[in-house]
Formats: sequence, structure tokens, C-alpha cells
Amino acid sequence: MQPIYKIFVKIDKRFQDEIETESGLKLYKDTSFKQEENSTIVGQVVAVPDKYDRSMGSEDFKTNVKAGDKLYFHFLVAMDEENRIEVDGEEYWMVDYFNAIAVVRDGKIIPVGDYILLDPIKEKIDTSLIVPDTVDKEGTRGLVVASNDPSIPEGSTVEYEEVGKFWNIIEGRRLYCMFNQNILFIHSD
Repeated sequence: MQPIYKIFVKIDKRFQDEIETESGLKLYKDTSFKQEENSTIVGQVVAVPDKYDRSMGSEDFKTNVKAGDKLYFHFLVAMDEENRIEVDGEEYWMVDYFNAIAVVRDGKIIPVGDYILLDPIKEKIDTSLIVPDTVDKEGTRGLVVASNDPSIPEGSTVEYEEVGKFWNIIEGRRLYCMFNQNILFIHSD
């Protein structure tokens, strides 16, 4: 039998199909439209791999992801039915290590593997002609919210590559997720 190098999580449901207003009114939405925005991206870790497969990259999952952690992962995990397994009537989802983005432990966001989490900085465009779509424009500058790379400390303002980033809602914040190697340089200001 070949070992399984996956993180197992328990999620509430595959797609987030409810919106609750402040007054308590529940609205239901069609999740077949924009599935990536309605896909569940967080779950509770049930089990982590016992062995390490070098093809997975960094070995830090042994200390970085633990059973009981709240794990944020890529939206493709819940969209792929093949990641779902059922054991003794319980449903679990398998997360490849490269799809695990961050854990939350004791209220602290901790990136997994080579991920880094940024809050993009909106830059004001100086122009005499005002075009509504260009007044507040996201550039390629961001504030590091969570990093496990000591050379890119939290709180740093960085410049990053345009490609390779995607956003995820982590602890109620819309953050860019990317790899450490997508950081071009740290601003000294």
C-alpha cells in the first residue's frame, strides 16, 4: 500500500450557499455561478501525514500543521469531488500540502510551506484626467501580514510579481497569497 501524503480536514459543507443579513434574514445563493468564490476554503485538521515525501517540498508540515488547527486551503480542494472521502459515515477532505495556505493557531495566522500573505496597497494615481477605474489602483506593492521566511518579516512593505498571486479570505480579511519567491524586494521606507 502506497502512503498517503495528504492533510485530512473536516469542513462544514462543500459550498457556502447562505448569506445572513444583520437582521437575521437568511438568503440562499446559487453556487454553480462563480464556484471558486463559493467553495469552502477552511476546515479543521483531523490528521497530517506521518511520513515525508520530498516531492512535497518543505518538510515543515510536520511542525507547521497539527491536528486541531484551523486550515485555510486553495478553493480547488472542495471543488474536486475526488478529494472527498467517507469513513464510518463521516465526510473528510484531502488537502495536498501545496494547496494548504495557512493555519490559525491561538489567533495567529501562520503560513504553510513557502506561502506568504499580503495586504495589497492601493496606490493613488496622480493625473489631471480622472478615470473612475484608475483612481484607486492595486499595484504590485503590499504589506506582509504573515510570513515564515525571516528574510521577509511581517509588517514589511514589499514589491511582488504580478503573476502567481491569488486572493483568499483568511480570518475575515481578503489577502493575497503567493510564494516567497514571488517577492521582488522589500521597501526600505
